[in-house]
Amino acid sequence: MKRERKELLLSIWYIIRLAGWYSIRLAIAYDYVSDHIDEIAERILTLGYRPLVKLSDYAQNATLKEIDSKRYDVEESLNIVLKDFSELIGQLRNIIKLAQEYGDEGTADILIGSLKEFEKDSWMLRATLS
Repeated sequence: MKRERKELLLSIWYIIRLAGWYSIRLAIAYDYVSDHIDEIAERILTLGYRPLVKLSDYAQNATLKEIDSKRYDVEESLNIVLKDFSELIGQLRNIIKLAQEYGDEGTADILIGSLKEFEKDSWMLRATLS
């Protein structure tokens, strides 16, 4: 085994032992959401429009509620993420339907892939919480 790969695996194992598997999964979900935002922005540009770029614009147009800046235990954190994912799933279903009504199958296809990921992550969060 190459030294770098072994060090990477040991680092991952250390993080799992220190922070728990849920931290790794949430980090993966965060990366997915970040990639999803980029993909949607590229789609908006492809269709000839301009995506939001400023954080203040996103905050102004957000539908998810902000939470207080405080320490949350693991169960509270997972429930917050699950609630947000549930809201996103509902919004995605509505937007997919709208995109299909307008014949925009490219956008619908991107969002269907995202919907499947959020549904799977929600299932995993519910399983973790039970």
